Amino acid sequence: MIDAVISKTALPKLLTHLEMRIFAPQIHPYHKPKGSPVNPSQIDLVQTSFEKIRAQSEKTTELFYQRLFELDPTIKSLFRGDIKLQGQKLTHSFAQIVEGLKRPETIFVTVIELAKRHGAYGVKSEHYRTFGEAFLWTLEKILGPDYTPEVKTAWTDAYALLSSFMIESGKEI
Repeated sequence: MIDAVISKTALPKLLTHLEMRIFAPQIHPYHKPKGSPVNPSQIDLVQTSFEKIRAQSEKTTELFYQRLFELDPTIKSLFRGDIKLQGQKLTHSFAQIVEGLKRPETIFVTVIELAKRHGAYGVKSEHYRTFGEAFLWTLEKILGPDYTPEVKTAWTDAYALLSSFMIESGKEI
């Protein structure tokens, strides 16, 4: 299945990239990968706060897409079909990724496939920034007082890692 997603030569490079971004600080404390790696306590914060997001998934995705289209109305043209169905897909994808953060090898294929699909839909690297801004704004609204500075940092770092990996994965495909 992996062969259909990405070439055999690109996969090791992508795996190494994600593994080093997550585990490098534990392997060598002086290694500073590009961007902020996600540490175990941040993973716990993301996973714990995601339960509240999942419990309000319909409201979350509604707020998210409203904010996304406010920030960049041109992005709306990338979406075809029912936005509620797209919201369910978004929640499902995030659930898979969030649940796999402690075992990143379990989410590599999911993230690579996601990057490939997004590229086919016309998503450009600059869209990831807008998505991230809308997503973090939505988290703040949904989590309310539970959106502490530590939770914000954890989600920001996790999203930065995910989006940079997806952008890089998209270039490799």
